[in-house]
Amino acid sequence: MLNIWIEAYNYSVPGRELENIDELLSKETFDKIRVYLDIRGKAPVAPECNWSNHLENNRNEILERGNKILDRYGIYLDYNVYGIVNKLINESTIFKTLNMIRIIPVVDRQEGYKREPILGNYYPGPEEEDYEKIKELIKWCENEYKRLSKEKVELYQLNINVKGINKKKEIPDCMYKRK
Repeated sequence: MLNIWIEAYNYSVPGRELENIDELLSKETFDKIRVYLDIRGKAPVAPECNWSNHLENNRNEILERGNKILDRYGIYLDYNVYGIVNKLINESTIFKTLNMIRIIPVVDRQEGYKREPILGNYYPGPEEEDYEKIKELIKWCENEYKRLSKEKVELYQLNINVKGINKKKEIPDCMYKRK
């Protein structure tokens, strides 16, 4: 869930790298992504696709996985964790409104409206509550890892690396050139 936003930051926002997960999960960082990410630009994936498709594909995968977690493990999950996952996949703007990236261009073409292809013109971004819910979920995962490790259960530790190759060093073409 977080990797897509780390990639989006690293491949679009000029300047310095993120320092930690709290910096990623902030309105300021998402606003930067919304300003700099050219949704027609090439996403760092294979097979090759643009950011619009990459975001949509990840959204669909996250929603599917979240629903599977709730269906398969819902009765075993802590009540608060169940609520967080349910809220994130069914109500939060972090995922719910990502489908607008696909819908708005269709309406724009029908209406003859030209819109610059930066993410912020298509996606309002998460609400403050979304950041907090994700942080709560991360904290729960870390605590469960510690608890289960003491019981000698072999698990993969949650390892979120926000550092990456920040390949983008300039303003996106769409922000200063008309095509």
